[in-house]
Amino acid sequence: MKKMWIIFIIFLISCESKEKVTGLVDYATEPVIEDILLAKRIYDGMPQGIADYFYRGDTVNLWILWEESRDTHEITSLWFNPSGNLEDSLTLRIVAGKHLITIFSKPMAMYSDTGEWEIAVFSDGDFKASVIFYLDE
Repeated sequence: MKKMWIIFIIFLISCESKEKVTGLVDYATEPVIEDILLAKRIYDGMPQGIADYFYRGDTVNLWILWEESRDTHEITSLWFNPSGNLEDSLTLRIVAGKHLITIFSKPMAMYSDTGEWEIAVFSDGDFKASVIFYLDE
């Protein structure tokens, strides 16, 4: 029985982690999306005509409200057409502050592909959200 205890103690000691944490990621500095939506137009920084269905010739406005940003961040929106191909890429910078708004606007040409579009949003290259809208003739 004494031999089993010694083996068990040796096992526990060998399982003990020798790695030390030298740094942590401060996720509080990462911007967090509070609200995200699509609108037909923007008036005085606020969305008007919230929708997910648009027509050729419309402008699609992606409106994002960020909770807080402690640093400067690069916000990118990637617009994918119904075939899944990257159609457009728009980038803005946000600086430190609370309740920041970013607006990405894309006029949809009369020849734009109809169907389901997707917009993916990234902050400093890290995925944050995606939204889908439909484009009709």
